[in-house]
Parts: sequence; structure tokens; C-alpha cells
Amino acid sequence: MHPSNELFAEAQAFLEAWAADDRAKSPLALPTAMAARVTEIQEEIAASGTYTHTADELKYGAQLAWRNS
Repeated sequence: MHPSNELFAEAQAFLEAWAADDRAKSPLALPTAMAARVTEIQEEIAASGTYTHTADELKYGAQLAWRNS
């Protein structure tokens, strides 16, 4: 798998987990919001080879890491 495809797959899995987490109250629970964010990430990866998490994504990631530690 190409590294950018792998990065995108990991990003999408993270977003889907966040949207499915009832405790997180994710703004991505709405399908249109998820689709918009996925498109943003695809475009950013295509342009730069990476993407930047939003503040809310970082917050959720930290909470998830804390729970799983």
C-alpha cells in the first residue's frame, strides 16, 4: 500500500471511531460533516503527503489514549 493511502486509511479509521464513540459527542456523527472532513484530509494528503489534526481531533485522540493506557 502506498504511504499516502495508508495514512488516509488510518485517518479515516480514526474519524470513524470518533464518530461512533457515544461519549465523545463528535461533530462527525453527522454524515455530511464526516464526508466534508474526509474530503479535506484527502486533499491535504494529496497536496502535502500528510494532514493536520483539528483541535477537536487532538482532544479526542488524547482522551482515547488516556482511556486505553
